[in-house]
Amino acid sequence: MTWVIVGGALMIAATIGLVVSELALARHATLARTEKLGQSMARMLAEQTFRSIDAAALTMHAVADAILQAGDRRAGPELVRDILRSRTRTSTELRDLAYVPADGDGAVDVTGNPVPRIDLARLTYVQEAIRRPGKIIFGQPAAGRHLGESTAAAELSGQFHLPMARTVINREGYLLGVVIALLNPDFFTSSFEAVDAGQQGAIRLIHYDGPLAASTAPADGPIGSSMRALPIFQMLLPGAERGTYRAFDPDGIERLTAFRVLRTYPLVVAVGISVSDALDSWRQEAMSFLMLGGATVLLVGAAVLLLWRQIAILHRRERALADSEALKSGILSSAADGIISTDEDGRIIEFNPSAERIFGRSRAAVLGRPMSSIILSSDQAGEFPHMPEAGSEGATERRVELQAMRANGSMFPAEITLTATEGEDGRVFTAYLRDITRRRRAEEELHTARERADEANRAKSEFLATISHEIRTPMNGIMGMASILKETPLSPDQLRYLRTIETSSESLLRLINDLLDFSRIDAGRVELEASDFELAATAAGVVELMAPLARAKGLALAWQLDAGIPANLHGDAERVRQVLLNLLGNAIKFTDAGSVDLAIGPDRDAAGGAVVRFTIADTGIGIPAEALGRIFGRFEQVDASITRRFGGTGLGLAIAKRLVELMGGEIGVESRPGEGSRFWFTLPMPAAADARPGVSRSELVVAPAPGVRPRQDAAATSPLPSPSPGPASNLAEPAHLNVLVADDNPTNQQVVATILRGLGYRVALADDGRQALEQVRIGDFDLVLMDIQMPEMSGVEATQHIRRLPGSRGSVPIVAATAMGSPQDRDAFLAAGMNAVLVKPITRATLQRAIIDLFRPGAGAREGARASPPRQDGPSMIAAPAEPAVIDHAVLAELATALGPGDLAALVLQLVQRMPGLAAAVNDAGDAPALAAAAHALSGSLRSFGLARAASLAQQVETLARRGDLGGARRSAEDLLRAAEHGVGLLGRMFAAPA
Repeated sequence: MTWVIVGGALMIAATIGLVVSELALARHATLARTEKLGQSMARMLAEQTFRSIDAAALTMHAVADAILQAGDRRAGPELVRDILRSRTRTSTELRDLAYVPADGDGAVDVTGNPVPRIDLARLTYVQEAIRRPGKIIFGQPAAGRHLGESTAAAELSGQFHLPMARTVINREGYLLGVVIALLNPDFFTSSFEAVDAGQQGAIRLIHYDGPLAASTAPADGPIGSSMRALPIFQMLLPGAERGTYRAFDPDGIERLTAFRVLRTYPLVVAVGISVSDALDSWRQEAMSFLMLGGATVLLVGAAVLLLWRQIAILHRRERALADSEALKSGILSSAADGIISTDEDGRIIEFNPSAERIFGRSRAAVLGRPMSSIILSSDQAGEFPHMPEAGSEGATERRVELQAMRANGSMFPAEITLTATEGEDGRVFTAYLRDITRRRRAEEELHTARERADEANRAKSEFLATISHEIRTPMNGIMGMASILKETPLSPDQLRYLRTIETSSESLLRLINDLLDFSRIDAGRVELEASDFELAATAAGVVELMAPLARAKGLALAWQLDAGIPANLHGDAERVRQVLLNLLGNAIKFTDAGSVDLAIGPDRDAAGGAVVRFTIADTGIGIPAEALGRIFGRFEQVDASITRRFGGTGLGLAIAKRLVELMGGEIGVESRPGEGSRFWFTLPMPAAADARPGVSRSELVVAPAPGVRPRQDAAATSPLPSPSPGPASNLAEPAHLNVLVADDNPTNQQVVATILRGLGYRVALADDGRQALEQVRIGDFDLVLMDIQMPEMSGVEATQHIRRLPGSRGSVPIVAATAMGSPQDRDAFLAAGMNAVLVKPITRATLQRAIIDLFRPGAGAREGARASPPRQDGPSMIAAPAEPAVIDHAVLAELATALGPGDLAALVLQLVQRMPGLAAAVNDAGDAPALAAAAHALSGSLRSFGLARAASLAQQVETLARRGDLGGARRSAEDLLRAAEHGVGLLGRMFAAPA
């Protein structure tokens, strides 16, 4: 009996344990299948919905393009209606499509019914579309069937729509109107109802902000009802773009919901399957297991019955799997995009009707074939992209674009979304395919238009820079000859005429500099050079430079510096100086009486600090309020009378604004007509690594004219300095200097040596860089003038070797004397260890000024080594023109002044005698390096005597030869020799001794 009881108890316990375990496993498997089914349905419906909305978006883009192609004239209602109807013949997803002009009047839709005036300002999604031109912007679901329908009619209709907007902007950037599409929620509801989600299932399309856009669940309420109470908004969005959750919906039904956010558009597809529906079959299984357990306890044959029940369960699972396959097949058949599925070997196991339509192949003909052979041509089959790996948490995606082939052999661009899922029989790969021919065409047209616009901008900037450089060459001659003429005896009238020439030349030069600056900025060729500098010294230098202008107009000029600014800052000092010069120059120019003040201090409103605020205030004519918004534009003046009265190009403020923005700052203005203006700009400039504490400074640089009161906030705490002399007259010229001149051109040596001896200096000569190095090594020189391109050793190499010498010899000041004067060349010479750069031709004035600047009190031995070259306000000696004059008489005049007529005539005679040998060296050069060296030697001699055209051609030959273009260099050499022979002949006749 005990055995029977124990055996029975064990049997009962085993039966109960088996029943409970099987029920739990079956329940878990049922819910897992339901979850995977929901995910698959959500993915399919989300992709289908996205394609439908994307089709509507493409229709909107096409309408906008068609309206723009109609021309600059305003398209009439009939034309617009034809455009709308032609684009919506097959768009079943649209309830209405309309075009609303920018003023809201004359709106047209596809129905042909009158559309009342639309107040675009009240449509928030339209305003967002205006802020984001060319983008499709969604609005929230709203009542009504058509655009402009009255509120009462919209509510009475019981119909709803989902609005989208896209702006139409012409080439000039003006808003012409807005294309508005009203999506039909019933279209999406119908497509959702075609999918079986169970008796209590719910498929929803929800706006990302919460409003309901479409639903198969009547309990959700009308379109537009808020769904914010759903867990998808409470816990998951926006962190997750897809997923599943299980919760009770507002209608009290517990559902297992799979959701997926649409790509690009603010919509969410949520497929909810009732947990109760999903577990119906499981409940039947549970009841069966309970009965089976009871029968097992009561009957000895429970094992046989249990086996029978297990077989029945397997049959039900097979039926459920068959139902799932039927559901998937229905979704595949109704999808608008081509869907192709393959097994692990890449062979097609599914080919939906849309794929048949796209490729022109039947499903039966492609099943079992490799997908790559269907999509690609035979010579491209190896280029098919690799399928993604199946993820541990479900399907993973990969999107590619490629050229696909139809059955007739025609090719078309296709977008393919590849997914991988883990099935019971292994991995399954699915490709969602769409023809993107129209999209590619639109992208190519946009790219072509953008390239044309960029090319036009580049051509404009290059032309402006070229023509501005061309103007600088005659300007050099005008200003140089004017300065020479000023040193000769002149009558009062002649002196007045000469001053007019100088003033006009300086104005024209400022215009050229502004054009050059703006062309560089506009072309994006301005590079900032940040370094440590003293802001006080920079500001003081700018104010001192402006002082003569203020003094001439009887204006008070003052500046002050807040102690909160560190003494040393890190930034581009030269660009700061240029902005200050522009703003202070404008303030003085437009102020007839009163004062101009510069204030510098920390920006109290800046977050994070390290921002300096500059304020320039004046008591000038002021600016009307309506002109403030355009005052920083190109070629802008307040009005035409301002231009006639004060002159100027209108580029100064535009340049200042661009430079400030390049340095990461902001600029603005406050002004009232008749009361003056206050320009300000801020710059982020951190303190230098070794910055000293700031010191407050307040200085009245120029006192007001008698009877003129300065501004109340003008500082006046220091004595008034007398007018500043020029830079060459207020500094003592160094005496008894021992100067080494290194140049491989004998003529250049003699010219520079004669100028130096005329200044009272001792001169030694070196023919190349190696000789210069040896002389510095054994000699005691105060200054070295170093040519750059020399045989044996270049000037740059010689400088680098000299800097490695011990003691004072390694720190001797070195000045480059070269025809290479571009900013990049200057930077390279200074980086090599040189202290300054003189651009040939070298005159007495430029050489004297360079020596005075180099040896002024407090100047370091290598002060210029890290400084970027300042902007030149005088004639440029950097860029040679394409067609300069045969003889630059300004250079000859400088030589005559420095050397005397006798010495100059002797040097010209030497050049005439040496010319055949120099020309022969050019003619006989056998390779590019030899031709470059010969052209360089000839260039130095020609440039020293002002033979500008021939020197320019020599430099061109040298450049071509150094680039390896021997053929081009030889062709240019022919022009060079003709120009050199002509120029030297003219010089010889000018300085020939009388018979």
